[in-house]
Formats: sequence, structure tokens, C-alpha cells
Amino acid sequence: MPAAIKIRVCSARNLPVMDRTTELTDAYITLSFADAPQLRTHVARRTLNPTWNQEFRIEVADDNELQDHPLQIQCWDKDIMSSDDEIGAISVDLNPLLLQPTQLSGWYPLYDTLRGFCGELSLIIKMDFIGDVNPFKESGAGVQFFGLGAPPVGMRLASVVGLVEELIAAPDPE
Repeated sequence: MPAAIKIRVCSARNLPVMDRTTELTDAYITLSFADAPQLRTHVARRTLNPTWNQEFRIEVADDNELQDHPLQIQCWDKDIMSSDDEIGAISVDLNPLLLQPTQLSGWYPLYDTLRGFCGELSLIIKMDFIGDVNPFKESGAGVQFFGLGAPPVGMRLASVVGLVEELIAAPDPE
């Protein structure tokens, strides 16, 4: 069942200084999902708290990709004389949108592996199923399996439905 991911990139705050001459940043955002073409905001020049308010739509033909691929979001600093510098990135799991018809919205932390926390990005993400039919409504989408004695910190155990003792997979003949 085809679906569309709607993303509104609102703004960012507390970005690091990336241009030493101006003590500011020329930021833009790139969005990518599975094999869809990469999308990009305009460049917000000379600010550490840019505002874009741009909306994007990603068409998804294979609804299995919604479970398997996160939405990748990167914040970049535009440079004229050299290649653009990555400020930070976010990976958004879309599984919560498959279970209930809501939206994901709020401030998401931008993270860089070398610098750590690099500001926040305000996003609104919605999911539209073509024909208003959610094929995941009665599925196990969003179910997480843990190989731990207890749930990870910050998570709580809602219920135990059953336990998997052993998973036997037949070899693929192809």
C-alpha cells in the first residue's frame, strides 16, 4: 500500500559556530529515506538559530520500507571555498507513525560523532496512507525484542505476550 511521509523542517537552535570569520553558520538541512532522492532546504545565512519552515513529501511505494528504514536528517554548513561541513545528524524511526495516526513533532537533538551534541532541530513528521488504509494497523510494527534481563533505561515493560525460545530459519533457495 503506497504512503507519503510529510516532513516540515521548522527551525534549529543553538547551532555551533562553523565560520570563524563571521562567528556564525550558513545552515541547510538534507533529508533522505531509503532509495528516495535526497531533499534539501534553502541555506539560512549567518545565523546560529535558522528558520526554514519548509515542507517536503516523500512518496513510498513499498510500505515495507517504512518499517525497515529510518528517516535520515543532516544539518550542514554551506561553504563557498571548500566542501560543506556536516554540523550534526538525526535518524528518526518511523515505526510509531505506523501504529497510530498521529504526528511526530518537537525538538530533536543534532548529534555529531566527534563533537557530540550540536544544537536542536524542530520537525513535524506525518504519515499519509494512500486510500486511508493503514496496512500496519493490526501488525507487529513497532514491537521491539530485547536480549536483556530488563528493559533498557528509560523504557518500561508494558506486557509480555510470549517468548521466543528459538528461531529456525530455512536457507533461501535463491
